[in-house]
Amino acid sequence: MFYSFDLTIPANTLEAAAVTLRARMVPGTLHHVAVQFPPGCRGLVQTRAFHAAHQLFPSNQDAVLASDAFTVEWTEEWELAQRPFFLTLEGFSPGTSFAHVITWRFAVRERTLAPTPAPAPALAPPILGELLIPDELLAVT
Repeated sequence: MFYSFDLTIPANTLEAAAVTLRARMVPGTLHHVAVQFPPGCRGLVQTRAFHAAHQLFPSNQDAVLASDAFTVEWTEEWELAQRPFFLTLEGFSPGTSFAHVITWRFAVRERTLAPTPAPAPALAPPILGELLIPDELLAVT
């Protein structure tokens, strides 16, 4: 599966007010990532990706990707095997005068999840009522 997401970052967006986008994907192995920076970013437009609360790209925490008229790309072997099945893309651009669109692209080898087992059938409710014992069994000799 191949995914492409455009993250639009308004002019002069501070890190404290970073824009985010949920990049929903199928469960599987993320094996290729590309981040395209259009001309004019001048290294001022910054982006990163998270899975849940964990910063995923770039790998070193609090780092960012930034460039100008360049596509940063790499091979990867990251398992998107646990919910949530999306990455949160984040971007900010302090000191810029124009909005910029950063394009994130992901190649994912889809994997099928094991089916959820059906719940065990409920036990039959107990039968309530009188227990009938034949008289001959009750006779004391």
